[in-house]
Amino acid sequence: MIFLIVNINFFLTKKDFETYCEPIFTKFENLLKEFLSSCGHKDIDIAEVILIGGTTLIPKVESIIKSVFKYSQIKKNLNPKEAVARGAAIQAAMLSKLSTVKNMSLLDVTNLSLGVKMIGDRMSKIIKRSTPIPDESSENYVTTHDNQTEALIEIFEGEDKMTKNNLCLGKFIISDLPKMKKGEAKILVKILINDDSLLVVTAYDKQNENNFRQLTIKRPKGLSDKLIELMKETGDIEEIELEEYIIRNLKFKD
Repeated sequence: MIFLIVNINFFLTKKDFETYCEPIFTKFENLLKEFLSSCGHKDIDIAEVILIGGTTLIPKVESIIKSVFKYSQIKKNLNPKEAVARGAAIQAAMLSKLSTVKNMSLLDVTNLSLGVKMIGDRMSKIIKRSTPIPDESSENYVTTHDNQTEALIEIFEGEDKMTKNNLCLGKFIISDLPKMKKGEAKILVKILINDDSLLVVTAYDKQNENNFRQLTIKRPKGLSDKLIELMKETGDIEEIELEEYIIRNLKFKD
């Protein structure tokens, strides 16, 4: 088999480059603003911004960073390419639990929010996006019908307000709830996520501490960047595509 190799050389001005890349630069600026918003901080709260990675050598990128973090000190004293390589090496050493890496911690966060389905197909977020892992959070819920004796707990991952646009990770039923008027019987739903992205979802009957149901969901550390971006923006993802990234290992405990 023979391949034709073609080298293309052409002149490109700085202005032309920035014009062609304008959609990418705009998306980059929006991501920086989204980052500040999701962290609950304002630009004035950030003291320093360290530039690493070859892309930060592009003047337009540095200009955007300065415009977003206008109160911050922009530091360029690190080798942008070497810093990325060193960081990757340190992370690999920590993940492999090498004894040579000491007094350092690796912080991971949730890519998407985790929650349960409420009446009206609404998403109730229990663990919000960008929450440091491991984490354990809970929310209280009530029955929606008189004399309701069981409740379906459906766990979702995503950012849309409607669960139909998010990813369903699993579901289970808690039963033997006391017969009471709607809104009186209470259920506590707790979600625990550990360092290995293992989810443990537990529903407690608050009227009877011995009545609970638990679901364990084992999944990869995260979805692909493409799927995460789609779920943030539209949530319009085909289930057949999601199956390529989600592994379910469901175990019930009484």
